[in-house]
Amino acid sequence: MRRLFMIPIALLAACQNPEAGIEVRTVEVVREVQKPCPGTPPVRPTPLGPLMATAEAALAQALAKLAEYSAPGQFADQAEAYVEACPPSE
Repeated sequence: MRRLFMIPIALLAACQNPEAGIEVRTVEVVREVQKPCPGTPPVRPTPLGPLMATAEAALAQALAKLAEYSAPGQFADQAEAYVEACPPSE
């Protein structure tokens, strides 16, 4: 009977540990993050659509649409400026 009484006391005595418990520390970690792009993407011109009936009118329509893309200050220049400001990720 005495031995049954001593077993729980021995088990509790085994739990006594001189080492410290779990220590919680807050550590500040500096990481590089991607900054938001300051530019706004240009608006793509509308599609060409159906061509006019005469060849001259259709050519004028196609050239006007081409100018929307490649004329100075139009879509191509705006897109180039946007890519310079916000290079695509690798």
